[in-house]
This record gives sequence, C-alpha cells and structure tokens, in this order.
Amino acid sequence: MRRYMAILAALALLTAFAACAKPAVKPTTATDATAAGETASAADETTAATQETTTQAATETTAASETTAGEASSYKPTEAVTYSDAGIPISNAYFSLRLPASWDGHYRCETKYDGDVMRVRFMERASAEAGWGGHLFTVALVPDGEEVVWPAYDTLHGMTDGTERYTLYAVYPTDVQFTEENAAQYNAMKEQIEAILKTLEPGDGYWFWTDVEG
Repeated sequence: MRRYMAILAALALLTAFAACAKPAVKPTTATDATAAGETASAADETTAATQETTTQAATETTAASETTAGEASSYKPTEAVTYSDAGIPISNAYFSLRLPASWDGHYRCETKYDGDVMRVRFMERASAEAGWGGHLFTVALVPDGEEVVWPAYDTLHGMTDGTERYTLYAVYPTDVQFTEENAAQYNAMKEQIEAILKTLEPGDGYWFWTDVEG
C-alpha cells in the first residue's frame, strides 16, 4: 500500500512539473486581432504601392521610348549638297571644271581622242538631239609640239606633270549650231562659257605653269 501511494505521489509530481514546463498560451484578444489586421493591411498597402510605382515607371519608360521613336521618325537629316546646289563638276585625269547648275538637263558632254589630242566637247542638248550639232565649246588638251589648226580658239593654260608638257585650248564653233526653237537656250548657255573656263583646275599630279591670253 505504501508503494502504491508512493507511485501516485510521483505521478502527481511529474504532472505538476510538466504543467509548469509548458509555455503559457496567451489568449487572443480583440486588440491583438485588430493589430494583426492593421499590420496585414499595411503590408498589403506597401505591396500595392510598390506595384503601382513599378507600373508607373514602366509606363513612363514606354512613353519616353514612344516619344523618342516619334521624334526619330519625324526627323529629316540635312540633305546632301547636290550638283544642282554647287554646280556640275566635270573631271578627267588631266583637268576639271564646273558647269552652272542651270545647265542641268540642258547639256551633253563627249570626250574624243584624235591621236594624242584629247577633246572634251560641250553641247546644248536639244539642238544636238535635233541634229543641229549644239556645239558650245570644246576644251582640247594638246601635247607640246602638236600643231593646231582651228578657225576659232583661245589658248588657256600651259600644263605639266613635271615631265610632259601640254597646252589647254578652248575651241568654238563658227557656224549655226542651234534650232530656232532652242536659240534662246543655246545663247543663254553660250554667255556663260567665259565664266566656266575660269573654273578650270589641273588634275592630281599636274599644275598650270603659265596662263596665256589667247
């Protein structure tokens, strides 16, 4: 009997010890529930604010991109200078010159060789195509020692590359080269020949060694 009573006392002691060791659970109060709700609500608001900020930033970035794209599509680069703006350059290995912009579409240019003599012939286009020649002037490059026989010409420049020597001539027609319908155009172009010849420049590796009045 004493043993039995001792066992019961021991069990009672263990039960009391276990009850003391177990942490007490605080009952949930209305105040605690409200605080928890407010905390969750604050977290939700923070998340929503973050998402809104991210969305707004993305929208602004897209808008900026669209603006840039719109500006780029409406942007027109400065047009390059064309022959009509700066005159019409004519060049070969020996020399170059410039025709007036007003000649654009109204002239023809042909280069021919007669032995060692090179001739660059300029014509009023409509008269040439009508079979009237249209010859305005020719620039002829003649090696030293070559004899020239033309009814009308001017001696323009002596030219050299340091070894060979040449003379540049302007050769003119002496008969009618235009149709009646194209007379005004032909004569307007003819009046500009003197100014054109003043634009003559030697080619690379050449230089004018004298200017000669013809």
